[in-house]
Amino acid sequence: MRDSSTRSFSAVNSYGMGDRARREKQRKIMIISISVIMILIALFTVLILGEVFGWFKSEPTPSGDINSGMSLEYEDKLISSSDVHTGDLILINSSFPYVFPETPDNFLSLYSNRNTHDYINSSGENKKVYSYYTQSAENCAKLETETLKALNAWADDFFKATNQIDLFVYDNDGYRSESKQNELYAANSVKYSPVGTTEHHTGKAVDLYIYTMDKIMGNLDDAEFAGTYSWIYQNAHKYGFILRYPSDKADITGVANEPYHFRNVGVAHATYMKQNNLCLEEYLDLIRDNHSYKNEHLKFEGDDGTQYEVYYVKASSDSVTEVPVPKADEEGKISYKISGDNKEGFIVTVTITK
Repeated sequence: MRDSSTRSFSAVNSYGMGDRARREKQRKIMIISISVIMILIALFTVLILGEVFGWFKSEPTPSGDINSGMSLEYEDKLISSSDVHTGDLILINSSFPYVFPETPDNFLSLYSNRNTHDYINSSGENKKVYSYYTQSAENCAKLETETLKALNAWADDFFKATNQIDLFVYDNDGYRSESKQNELYAANSVKYSPVGTTEHHTGKAVDLYIYTMDKIMGNLDDAEFAGTYSWIYQNAHKYGFILRYPSDKADITGVANEPYHFRNVGVAHATYMKQNNLCLEEYLDLIRDNHSYKNEHLKFEGDDGTQYEVYYVKASSDSVTEVPVPKADEEGKISYKISGDNKEGFIVTVTITK
């Protein structure tokens, strides 16, 4: 009996020890499982927060590779921080008024710088005609040099494409000085803007109308002219012009439809805005918010296959700003242009020709 009792006690004791071992093993497995789960949760949390706050985004110097396969190298160019108020892309409105330079640019007369063409009238006579007409000779509108060249090329090609000679520019619808704008605003504050708030101060804006031989005045988009003169709107970007205040962007520009007001911003920018239905405000926001120098540059192609690269550099609080620009290439295919935005920075436009 004693031997039997001893064997029974030993079996029970062995069973109890085995049960404790199994429980201990299960406890360790559970602890390990919980630890693994907590580690995974922590990793996922870090990844999610990193994505939200950009912890893992690097800021390498961009290589500048464009579709052409050409890689750009950059160097710093020192420019005056005050130049933020000059250039093709400056935004001018009541919030960001024009900063008048100490010495105004030398603006050129439209009247004496227009091109002429041979024109066969309805009677079969060969006449010499201008690409467009001005209100007068003595006080006619003026534009800065590059804008005038672009306007002439635009008007010349329009004439060649349509044989129309009715484009017309009023005396005050090119460059306007500070005193002239004050005079116009005092006479008609409904039609004209306060001094400093109009693009006409730049000499890069022009208002185009139609004035026919029958002395009919009209807008380019009037029903009786829209068919022929739609060429102006469709091709403006090829010469660097944008329709500055279209009706569908009035809530953004703050200006109602002006089918006559065109602004020269350069071929590259006019092309991208045309391709993507952007007004100037939208385009500048796009570049400033998404295409800084250290991030991805805006890259696109023009109608003729020219490659463009555009990026933004914030102006320094010091008197001088370092603006990275591409180094010159041996073949001379790379060029660049810098413009302020009249707000807080610079836009660099790189052009790579074929």
